[in-house]
Amino acid sequence: MKSNSLFYSGLVWLVAAGALFVYALVGAFGMQVPGVEQLVLWLQQLDGWWVLLAAFAAILIEGLYFFGSFLPGSTLVVVVAILAQLQSWLLFVLTILAIFVGWVTSGILNIMFAIRMRKLAGHEVDENYAVLDRPWETWFPSFRANYEVSQIVSGGEPWKVFWSSVRVKVWGSIGATVYVLVLPFFIDIKEMKNEEGFNVMFVVAAIMFTVGGWQVRESHKEQIKTPD
Repeated sequence: MKSNSLFYSGLVWLVAAGALFVYALVGAFGMQVPGVEQLVLWLQQLDGWWVLLAAFAAILIEGLYFFGSFLPGSTLVVVVAILAQLQSWLLFVLTILAIFVGWVTSGILNIMFAIRMRKLAGHEVDENYAVLDRPWETWFPSFRANYEVSQIVSGGEPWKVFWSSVRVKVWGSIGATVYVLVLPFFIDIKEMKNEEGFNVMFVVAAIMFTVGGWQVRESHKEQIKTPD
């Protein structure tokens, strides 16, 4: 059972990595795909309460399995960094809350999707599966999305996966808040280029490939040790 769990979990990471790598490759070679420049330009045109909706929608999409990998690097950071320049603390606090709620909502959708996929595969909850937070490895939205889906597919109990995810997102949101408060002092968000976003995507895809490849390899080793 353990080898099967690792195998399906590895597939979750490999599928997301493959899609992200292809997207970044297409964008890096100059084909017309949305990048960080278009994102910043769109955000600059928003004002007032529309920023809250943009923040919620951005992290909701970025936190979704598979689809979220296609958004440039750190949408969350870009949104709140631009907000910080507006000098509105009320709007800033509300935006942080909107980001957190959007991120949690994406986690719920990921879990629902994974439950459906697990049922289609004919698998059940594994009572022996340990649901771990792993905050340092999965704080990045696309990594968290992959981890949420992989845990459910591997047999994790949905409510345990959900609360584990919420705990990580609380700390992730706090850390991101501190980070974006100091970010404008070092980086001019308006000067960011698509190339930078695509380079980040290559790095993220490489990490996903490494995680997925390791898990598939470990599942193969387990099968060799305990043949049917």
